[in-house]
Amino acid sequence: MTRTLTLAPVLEGDTPSWTIAVAEARFPELVGAALFGAITGLVFHALSNWFPQRPAPKRVGPMW
Repeated sequence: MTRTLTLAPVLEGDTPSWTIAVAEARFPELVGAALFGAITGLVFHALSNWFPQRPAPKRVGPMW
């Protein structure tokens, strides 16, 4: 089971597990999450450059 060091234990009513041993054990998960986020960001950036931008809607002044 994957658990975070701070948020999940606190939400479950436990104390955060801020020990060096636990942090070292979870380090590969951190690297994996960082790589996943970087790849996702690059894909979204590439897709946003690939698709043409839609023009912004024209603003119409008040009709009074």
